[in-house]
Amino acid sequence: MNALSFSHAVHFVHDLEAVRTQLQHFGLKMETTEKESLPGTQSVITEFGLSHIQFLSITEKEAASKSFLGKEALQFLPVKQILGHLVIETSDLDGLRTQLLKKGHDLTLISGANEAEPLYTISGTLGGLAYPLIRKRCFSKNEAGHHALKEIHIRVDNPEIALYNWADLFNLQVIHNTLFLGDVALKFTKGSSNRLHALVFDTFSDTISQTEFRIGEGFYRFR
Repeated sequence: MNALSFSHAVHFVHDLEAVRTQLQHFGLKMETTEKESLPGTQSVITEFGLSHIQFLSITEKEAASKSFLGKEALQFLPVKQILGHLVIETSDLDGLRTQLLKKGHDLTLISGANEAEPLYTISGTLGGLAYPLIRKRCFSKNEAGHHALKEIHIRVDNPEIALYNWADLFNLQVIHNTLFLGDVALKFTKGSSNRLHALVFDTFSDTISQTEFRIGEGFYRFR
């Protein structure tokens, strides 16, 4: 079986330093990514146990427009700071490609992606809802930290259609109107944005427990 799991989320933001200050208020840290940022962008990450958030901002519009993520970020920034993409990883990229081809989709390498850690897009959308980006799992993850991602909330026009479409596309089982990427619950809720809305974490830190905050149009909840 082709095992799929959550890798990270990409959040388009206008001012990385403002985000850094906001996260520090809750005891969270942003770290510079080890890989080079895409042209015309700046990218940093925040580790959340086995997963992370990639915060991406634009530094030069023309250069940014030459990459997939940069071009997409330019559609929203600086007005809308959205959770732009869910990124999932697979242990069998070729197997997933074969699976998707049978359902009328294909995987396309994102232009400008770091060759050591390439990302792929899935062709098409579901009524404007973009499919997750895909990366190949190539290393073991670190030990869990103080926070563990437990739920991903996506707002869509028709949650039931999206739920069963993704279940069929990725061969995921529907349990109580929820899909699971490993032990992370993927929930579709009613809304017109047709994109990633909120990430929910279990935390062992008293500093941030029972806290919710937003960065632009993306919500972070700690319970």
